[in-house]
Amino acid sequence: MLNSDQLEKLKKAGRVSAEARDLGLSMVAEGVKLFDVAEEVESYIKSHGCKLAFPCNISINEVAAHFTPSPDDKSVFDFGDVVKVDCGAHVDGFVGDTAGTVEVGSNRFRDLIEASKDARDSVMEFIGEGCVINEIGKVVDMTIRSRGFVPIRNLTGHEIQPYNLHAGLAIPNYDDGNTDKLQAGMIIACEPFAFSMRSNLYTNVFLCTYNCLAVSEIFKLFSKNLLIVDIASSSSKISGIVSPNTSLINMSHKLIGS
Repeated sequence: MLNSDQLEKLKKAGRVSAEARDLGLSMVAEGVKLFDVAEEVESYIKSHGCKLAFPCNISINEVAAHFTPSPDDKSVFDFGDVVKVDCGAHVDGFVGDTAGTVEVGSNRFRDLIEASKDARDSVMEFIGEGCVINEIGKVVDMTIRSRGFVPIRNLTGHEIQPYNLHAGLAIPNYDDGNTDKLQAGMIIACEPFAFSMRSNLYTNVFLCTYNCLAVSEIFKLFSKNLLIVDIASSSSKISGIVSPNTSLINMSHKLIGS
């Protein structure tokens, strides 16, 4: 379990990550360079007492995740783009991992974005110690399909450990049959990804990653041993720390532990 000093480091990483994410999302507009947004996001993290957990990812439309613009990249956002901004900070290895999705100048994919958000929120209603992993995936799948979309199966959430962003468990977006249970002390990221079958699956899949509320809005002690921290993508990511008797939670990355 994390001690008080470690929790403070985790809280700071989550808070700064969320602030940097919101800054990046606010900059997304037609004609703006991807690289300029990434630079601002990373500069914010480094100027607020954290280090980069990973390079800022800015993924557009059919690119689901993990695209990072290089310094010589002249790409700009176009009208109608679905843009995922995914960033992370760490303090002495305690990681904040968060993301959000916006649409450039249009409202064409609002339902797609909301599908990932709804899946995230549905998971947060029951996740906690003892939760069976395939039940998380089942709820994500059912929720996204109920909105007329399909979950991405080969992109998952993940466990987080100090200095190890993708550690241990994979948190699926469908029922993968994994009956392992979440244990107190685990830190996990739940990342629902939705795509539209109306688009070409291979060349024009519009992915939506939706994030939880800003960290500052969800830092709450629900009980003596429960802390929620926004660390998180549409994907939808969720982070928090869950005690044995966890309350219902609504967020984007979730840490499990007492």
